[in-house]
Amino acid sequence: MKDIIIFASNVYAEVGWMWRWAEWLRYVMEHKGM
Repeated sequence: MKDIIIFASNVYAEVGWMWRWAEWLRYVMEHKGM
């Protein structure tokens, strides 16, 4: 059970990081488009 929680938290952290990066990239693209 403990391993599943650790694995889930690692996946959550990685997905959260990728989502933030994608949000930043979209923000930059929008401002360069202007």
